[in-house]
Amino acid sequence: MQLSEAIAVRWVADVQRPHLVTHTFRKGGFGYLRSKMDGWRQTAQHQVMLVLTDLDRANCVVELRDQWLADATAPNLLLRIEVREVESWVLADHSGLQTLIGTKCALPVAPGNPA
Repeated sequence: MQLSEAIAVRWVADVQRPHLVTHTFRKGGFGYLRSKMDGWRQTAQHQVMLVLTDLDRANCVVELRDQWLADATAPNLLLRIEVREVESWVLADHSGLQTLIGTKCALPVAPGNPA
């Protein structure tokens, strides 16, 4: 969960209009996030809320989005869903990984598929 939080904080730092991260809620993963959505929807009526989760056991992003938002969206609520795990996003960023670990490391062309 620390990786998801680091990615979310980096996203916020990279947006054109500066935002300040005042709170992060890295407590219990998917279940915790789901249980707090009603409160975050209410808070998003007044300030920007970014919620980053993975699919867990849901079949697809649209199904999970519809379950969590339940037709009661808030203009400042940004729900971002990782297809399976945030680690797959990091592994797919070859240039970022090369910068981090060096160019001598060979990375698979299609992460998740045997080379």
